[in-house]
Amino acid sequence: MTPGTMQLRRAVPADEAAVLALLRSHPGLEIEFQAGEFCIATEGATIVACGRLRRHADDALELASVATRAGLHGRGVGSAVVTSLLGGVKAPIYALALAPGFFARHGFAEVDKARLPASVRAKAEGLCASQPYVAMVRPA
Repeated sequence: MTPGTMQLRRAVPADEAAVLALLRSHPGLEIEFQAGEFCIATEGATIVACGRLRRHADDALELASVATRAGLHGRGVGSAVVTSLLGGVKAPIYALALAPGFFARHGFAEVDKARLPASVRAKAEGLCASQPYVAMVRPA
């Protein structure tokens, strides 16, 4: 990407098809869309990265659905999305990370699965049970 051509913004309902397509291109990611939870990076009219900060029913926060378009990995696009999502959050944030090194660069550390909030643990034991994820937390 050319510096300065990427824009970050909150997702809107019209972004649903493009975000879901990006998520489907990354095996193991949850394929779900709630516009208000997503931050996206665009280059022109193309969505090139996304991430989601989800608040569960028990108030646990989870960073999820972080994906970058093929060919753009390692260029800081995903990191820009994550930095935007995490900015100003003063509560613990959990993740079921398929790329733990990436999450560690953003302040996350591995945590025992038994220490996950009930909602995130239920996701780990259900939807994510077949994936090689690492349970992680970014402390408050």
